[in-house]
Amino acid sequence: MSIESISIVISGISLLISLVIAFKDIWTARRNIIVTQTDDGRRSGFLKSFDGCIKSYSPDVPLNSEPNFYSVLLVDIIITNRSSLPISILEFSVPELGLDSFNSYSHTQNSFEITVNKTTTIEYGSPSPIKYLQPEFTLGPYTSDRGYIFFWSGLASDLDVDKKIRLKILTSRGVINKWVIVKNSYESIKKHSSVSLDENGKQYITLN
Repeated sequence: MSIESISIVISGISLLISLVIAFKDIWTARRNIIVTQTDDGRRSGFLKSFDGCIKSYSPDVPLNSEPNFYSVLLVDIIITNRSSLPISILEFSVPELGLDSFNSYSHTQNSFEITVNKTTTIEYGSPSPIKYLQPEFTLGPYTSDRGYIFFWSGLASDLDVDKKIRLKILTSRGVINKWVIVKNSYESIKKHSSVSLDENGKQYITLN
């Protein structure tokens, strides 16, 4: 084989290696978000109502500007960035359910208690407050984070459990659609409450 032929072969091999490396870089840099639920989604829950969600205010109690949660969807997820580039999570939504989106403007609540019957109480956020995956946050390359995403309605809502729910994720690299599932649904027998002021002017809640 002549020197010229050897040079052509070497050039061809070099070009092929360069193409393989370039393709690998493009492939690993592609948008690649994974959403995982452990325990088959049993850590998640739909609260049709919870203790004290319907509040009656005494005349001397000033109304605050925070929204009044009635029905709440709590979804426990692990979100993983399998890309070689970072990605920012801007908003979560569940378009088919008609619940408010979860973003940086969303109000949250540290805990929820649901008295299902006289002997059974379900708690989310006890003894530690609920850890929310509240946007906006950024996942570095090949990193994960875990927490609850939160959706709510100011009206009584229903949800068919054990059915897949489309989770729409707005990111810095476009919209991603994933599927999640919720296994549990709860309704409180102590959803009505009265809000009054004590002798020191502090609010206290009485469950009815």
